[in-house]
Amino acid sequence: MSDVISRHLLQVFVKQTGIDVTTIPELADMSATPDHDHLNAVCESDSCQTFFSQLVDFVDQVRAGCLGKTAQFWVSYYDCVCTLLLFQQAITRNDLELYVDCLQQMCALITAADRVNCARYLPLYHYELGRLQSDNPSRYAQLANKGITVARSVVPGCRNAVDLTIEQTINRSAKTVGGIVGFSRNHHAYYRWCLTRHWRTSFVDCPQ
Repeated sequence: MSDVISRHLLQVFVKQTGIDVTTIPELADMSATPDHDHLNAVCESDSCQTFFSQLVDFVDQVRAGCLGKTAQFWVSYYDCVCTLLLFQQAITRNDLELYVDCLQQMCALITAADRVNCARYLPLYHYELGRLQSDNPSRYAQLANKGITVARSVVPGCRNAVDLTIEQTINRSAKTVGGIVGFSRNHHAYYRWCLTRHWRTSFVDCPQ
């Protein structure tokens, strides 16, 4: 849906402004062969930057309601999707600065979604992360250096959130065969399982 909205916005923008996109060869080259070199050419082109700047101004006008309430609603939906995609990008790349910015934008979304607990604590979480760089620069540097995510492979840009990794590893192991299933209410058995689990895991990971 967000892709369709962006395409419609681009079509209306080109139609209203009368811009001839064929006069911008960098865009045509990028469309025909999307690679790193053509992307750099687009980023370094003055005509492309002017085109994008005018497009951003046009979207801001639509966001303000120049094309009516319906267009304004769908642009707000598009903004929500972009926020979520940027948040996911911040996680996969461990981009702490982008992560904090997305948290601020998501506070309103979480409140609108009626997620009471998240809406209560997310603003505080964002506030504490935002002040961390000035209050404790060493801790901020640790988080920025791959400290808010977990890499489960050597593929760059494929990092996972810490809570998701815990769900897929420790919690999954605990809730399946060999975990705490069947004796989780027995305090002593659960305590012994916690003390010996790391040894049992090392045995399972040993090559056959």
